[in-house]
Amino acid sequence: MIKITRTDYQGNVSTEVVGVGSTLFIATETVQVMSDVWEQEERIYYVTETGALSSACVPYAHSQYYAVEFAIDADFAALEKSIFDNQYKIEHRNALNAAESRACDIFVRGRELRINRGRKFPVGTIGKVVGWVENQWGISVGIALDDVTETVTTKNGKTYERNTNVIWVSSRNLVVNQPVIDQNEVNHIATSRATSYVENVRNKFNNYKGRKTNVV
Repeated sequence: MIKITRTDYQGNVSTEVVGVGSTLFIATETVQVMSDVWEQEERIYYVTETGALSSACVPYAHSQYYAVEFAIDADFAALEKSIFDNQYKIEHRNALNAAESRACDIFVRGRELRINRGRKFPVGTIGKVVGWVENQWGISVGIALDDVTETVTTKNGKTYERNTNVIWVSSRNLVVNQPVIDQNEVNHIATSRATSYVENVRNKFNNYKGRKTNVV
C-alpha cells in the first residue's frame, strides 16, 4: 500500500492511499509537462490484484509538507507470470492492430486488390498493384487484371517487362482482396515484447529490493 501524508501550512494532516498492491520499486522519471518543458517526478511501481503493473506519482515527495510511505513487499517470482500475462495481452493487441494495418495497406506492389465502389469499373474487379500516382483528384492505383506482359525498350537500350492490361482506379475505391494476417508472427512479437518488458521490470526490482521499508 502506498500512502501520501500531507501537512498544510496550518498544520492539518491528511493521508491519501494512492496505490494498493504489491510494491516493486520506486523510480525517478523525466516527463514532458508542456511542449518545451520537462520535469522529474517520482513514481512508485506496484502490481495490482489483476496482475497489471501500475504506478503512482508521488509529487513533492521531498517537501516538508509531504511524507510518502511504502514497503517493497512484492514476491517477484510469484508475480512474474501475472505480469507477463497482462503485458502479453497488451502487446498482442498492439501487434495484431499493426498486422491488420499492414495487411490492409493497398500501396504494396503485387498485392491483390478488389474494386469495392465507384462507377467507372465494375465493382468486384480484382487486379494486382503495379504502381500508383498522385494527381489533383487524389491517388490513383494501377492494377493489372492479368499476368500478360510485354517487353519495352527504353531510349537508352534497356528493357523491362510491362503489364498490358492495366486500369487506374481511385485509391478510395479499392480494398485488399482477402487480407492475410500471420497469427504466428503476431504471437511471436507479443511474446518477445512481453518477455523483454518483464525482464526490464525484474532488473529494476532487483536493483531496488535491498530497500525494504521506505519513507521518502
